[in-house]
Amino acid sequence: MQLTAKPKFDVREAVLPPLEVVCHPMQGDQRDDHNVPVSPQTSPLRHDDHLTFAILPSDTQRPRPPLTENQTENILQRDAHSCTCIEEVPGNTRKRKMAEEEDERNNDRELERRKKILIKRRLMNSIVQSRENIPLFYLYGDLLLIPNFKWGRHDDVRRGRSLSLEPDLSTPIDSGNTLEASSHLHRPRTPSLFHVEVCPDSQSLEEGGISQEWFADVMKLVIDDLNEYGVCAVDGFLGAERAEQIFNEVGALHSQGVFRDGQVVSRQVQGQARGMIRGDKITWVTGGEPNCSGIGQLVSVVDSLVAKANKHQDAGQLADYNITWRTRAMVACYPGNDTHYVKHVDNPNGDGRCITAIYYVNKAWTREDGGVLRIYPEGCSDKVAEIEPLFDRMLFFWSDRRNPHEVLPAKITRYAITVWYLDQKEREDYLARVHNTSTNT
Repeated sequence: MQLTAKPKFDVREAVLPPLEVVCHPMQGDQRDDHNVPVSPQTSPLRHDDHLTFAILPSDTQRPRPPLTENQTENILQRDAHSCTCIEEVPGNTRKRKMAEEEDERNNDRELERRKKILIKRRLMNSIVQSRENIPLFYLYGDLLLIPNFKWGRHDDVRRGRSLSLEPDLSTPIDSGNTLEASSHLHRPRTPSLFHVEVCPDSQSLEEGGISQEWFADVMKLVIDDLNEYGVCAVDGFLGAERAEQIFNEVGALHSQGVFRDGQVVSRQVQGQARGMIRGDKITWVTGGEPNCSGIGQLVSVVDSLVAKANKHQDAGQLADYNITWRTRAMVACYPGNDTHYVKHVDNPNGDGRCITAIYYVNKAWTREDGGVLRIYPEGCSDKVAEIEPLFDRMLFFWSDRRNPHEVLPAKITRYAITVWYLDQKEREDYLARVHNTSTNT
């Protein structure tokens, strides 16, 4: 149905009377009850009628009579008195000036916000035009540039116990090297931690296929996003060719049978209970093993990014750390069948870890495949961030209690390579605490 108005008045009338709304059928409407005036006695319209309407005045009532001279004089005196009262109230000028200043500040903030969005768009357009690697998104920001990142509502997420009341479910970084343990050859034990190495010069970067411009852009993204949002991700991190090499190397490790059940720090959770906490299989590599050169190059690039960002003049919160150590690369495989890792913090007890770096190599991944990394960022109680484990995607986030996270059930095989970067002082303090505890017991 379509509602229109039926004019029955003299258009020369100065005062418009109330309205009478009349129903008329829309094109294709076969109802016979059209042209019925709408009134309180008329039965109410159904929701499925999908009515549209336009309203014109009618003459169901006569126009109001013109005002007398006395009525007009009274109205003018009342308005004049109101204006006088407003002007005589003390402080009105000051309040009006304060309101104007507040409006100016709001306008300045809005202009600054729009300027920030334009700068980000300009950066994205320049990267797209140069066909270089594209940053994934600006988390929690004014502009979500990549639709693969998804916000969720905290109310829709299952709730668990407070992390402060739970055992430490993080990955122990001092465990033995399962790849070495599975070998029949006797080798010297590989240390758990390595010094963070910086690529010495731009020529070495370019020999590895990394341009200076790409490196500078990604480093800026890491600095800006970690400082502002606590999380940073970059798509197309190494390019399809290098990502394919790493994918093949991870697949070869899997076929060799070197993966073992992932462990947790807490001794209270072992055996069958551990399998309920995390269902992934892992192995630790340095990148120097046979047929692991692609993983080695990945670690080298990430080392250089983190080290230079840490020492950058605009490092921000990164400057609070002295990042000199990192772990080996932990290669993890979730073998499908709804394997997952429950909500946890990578560094809940100050063991030195400050940055978690994760690289994904999952081809043709779809959301139905599961295995999404869900982050519960500190200070965003009404939101969660869901990171899809896409092929050639690199992710950085703070390792401490600012970013509790979990891996949702994986329906198919899901691969990831994780490296943790450590602050020297926090690590030394942690080792001292462990030594004192063992001595006292």
